[in-house]
Amino acid sequence: MEVMQNFRHYTGKVKLADNNTLDITGVGDVSVKTTLGTNWILKDVKFIPDLKRMLISVGQLDDEGHQIEFGDGQWKVTKGSMVIARGRKRGTLYMVEVTNSEVNAVEEDQKTSTLWHQRLGQMSEKGMKMLASKGSIPDLKKVTIDFCEPCVMGKQKKVSFLKSGNPPTSGKLELIHSDVYVGGARYYVTFIDDCTRKVWVYFLKQKSEVFSEFKKWRATVENKTNLKIKCFRSDNGGEYSSNEFVDYCAENGIRMMKTVPENPQQNGVAERMNRTLCERAKSMRLNAGLPKMFWADAVNTAAYLINRGPSVPLGFKIPEEVWTGRPATLKHLRFFGCVSYVKIKDSKRDKLESKARKCTFIGYGGDEMVTASGIMKINALSKVALYKDTLAGGSNSEEEQMKTNGQVEYEAKEEEEEDVLKPVSSPELGESSGSSASSSDDVGEGRSEDGADGAEPVAPALRRSTRLANLQSGTVLQSLGVNNSIQWKKAMEEEMNSLEKNKTWFLVKLPNGKKALQNKWVFRVKDEIDSSKRYKARLVVKGFQQKQGVDYNEIFSPVVNMTTIRLVLGIVASEDLHLEQMDVKTAFLHGDLDEDIYMMQLEGFPAVGKENLVCKLKKSLYGLKQAPRQWYLRLDSFMRKSGYNRCEMDHCCY
Repeated sequence: MEVMQNFRHYTGKVKLADNNTLDITGVGDVSVKTTLGTNWILKDVKFIPDLKRMLISVGQLDDEGHQIEFGDGQWKVTKGSMVIARGRKRGTLYMVEVTNSEVNAVEEDQKTSTLWHQRLGQMSEKGMKMLASKGSIPDLKKVTIDFCEPCVMGKQKKVSFLKSGNPPTSGKLELIHSDVYVGGARYYVTFIDDCTRKVWVYFLKQKSEVFSEFKKWRATVENKTNLKIKCFRSDNGGEYSSNEFVDYCAENGIRMMKTVPENPQQNGVAERMNRTLCERAKSMRLNAGLPKMFWADAVNTAAYLINRGPSVPLGFKIPEEVWTGRPATLKHLRFFGCVSYVKIKDSKRDKLESKARKCTFIGYGGDEMVTASGIMKINALSKVALYKDTLAGGSNSEEEQMKTNGQVEYEAKEEEEEDVLKPVSSPELGESSGSSASSSDDVGEGRSEDGADGAEPVAPALRRSTRLANLQSGTVLQSLGVNNSIQWKKAMEEEMNSLEKNKTWFLVKLPNGKKALQNKWVFRVKDEIDSSKRYKARLVVKGFQQKQGVDYNEIFSPVVNMTTIRLVLGIVASEDLHLEQMDVKTAFLHGDLDEDIYMMQLEGFPAVGKENLVCKLKKSLYGLKQAPRQWYLRLDSFMRKSGYNRCEMDHCCY
């Protein structure tokens, strides 16, 4: 009874399996802290003094909207997309795993499962279990997936589709499904082989390019298989109904099947694949913290992984294996968005320069290039290229620490994308025509770019300007580009002068056991009232690298209540008073820090002769988790010293 909350006296009886009855003396709520870190609240639990064990009614959980799964000696309780509790079978009973000494072993299983969940492009738990049972996933015996927020954000849906449809055809290329995905002004077309459920993805500038991409894809797959496409199924979109498309299929003996208008269910294979590709790509991109401009790379990678996962229509076979007749390997997989290190050729560097360049992993090369180690598709800031001599996490622990978390140097908040200076050589996403992907249905999806897919998108060459000769190089240079370089240089110098005047940091040697936070420049063009342009550069610390209890403690900062503002304005109006308004520039830079925080020197502004030192912060910077609180504490101290008293109802009113 001591574990119960809201205990109430209640009388009744409960009947056991042997027809004996026991007395119920009360009812209350029980809080169970599980190994998942959740507090599972069991409502209206009956208190039976003579019962030896605490039992949970599966029927009552079902009545409350929970889903319960049993199998492989384990059980799991979910509600919606959240895993509430899980446990293992001991003897004849399924036990709930609560916080105890066994947590470490359970956490290790969950840690490895989570890592492979990311490597496989947010694959479902069911698909991962199938791969693990075949021994396809190295070092993973038990699959235990916790609540995954990127999956919820990317895959949330209203209701499930009915699992119905015709079985796959018996031969390759007998039936091809196709559909065009429209996302704003960006498109891609999918071609899916019904027999193997392998999918190819081509990105388009315009929907009218579907016909030309179809001809390229057809020539490649027919040449590879020595087979002919017999039937082509699509919707009634204009891109499939043009005279040239219809005549081409008729001349080559390809039967065209069209759906009834406004009945997309008849093209269900392609429609479901589009949804799966988009959901997986969105979840991967959100998990990596990459901006929307990388959606095409995420779709390509999602399709590559979908083709290497089990497919429901194939009886959980792997589409890539069915298509090629060869086993598909997963050993080379790394999760989308992790940091990668690319070897720089000896001929491209000085002997004293670094041998590697830090990049972001955004996909895989085509099938003809994939080896045991894999070909990595790397984004080195504004240039996209393929590399083989790439390290993207040598071990699980290393890879887990190599998430980008938004470390693409020219990325700013997505809500401000129009104001952010984009790299001049970064191509628009609709321009990666010829890039392809492949996929299979439903469960474990997986993608394989085929030789048929065409060449990888190549970014236009970055033009250099002699006017930038004296400007800093590297990340900042590529972010600035060529246009308006003088204005951007001036904006950066103004920011640096402001930081130096404020005595924001001083240079020290990094103490043992301490880590220096990284930083980046964020650029914006602001429109002034007189229609002029203001170029603004701001130094931002990558606060996501901070650790609670080490780099910060409390971060809460109050915000003024709008009721207070309205009240003050009302008093001013009724008493005919004079009102003044002031804006504090670089407000967050005025906060004094209580913790010892170290930061790398700014790229492009190294201290001559002190390049090996780091910045020890005296004052807060934008991006630090405690920056808003430290600014408020500084303001509060100033107001109190000036003779003002803080209002207890609104701590932002004095």
